[in-house]
Amino acid sequence: MLSLPNALEAIMGMFIVVGLLLIARGYFDSTFKFLSDTVVYMLGLFITAIYVFSQEINLHSIGGNNTFDPFDLIASAVGLFISLGVVFVFGFKEN
Repeated sequence: MLSLPNALEAIMGMFIVVGLLLIARGYFDSTFKFLSDTVVYMLGLFITAIYVFSQEINLHSIGGNNTFDPFDLIASAVGLFISLGVVFVFGFKEN
């Protein structure tokens, strides 16, 4: 139960990063139009995983003061895979 904030951080981080990547792809359409949604989702997963896991193993403290707990790493990984599944199933709405 105490690892729930880590899972929520991973989920929210993934949604934010994927959303920003999709906005950037739309803004720089002539340069990045070859990137499919799947590539953008996987790139978002990679960027979010680097941030979340580096915070959990105390490489930085941007998100707060952390102590190492293996259950936090597991909760972060579960959060990342939940958000990846949601993004693949539902996607993002485009105007």
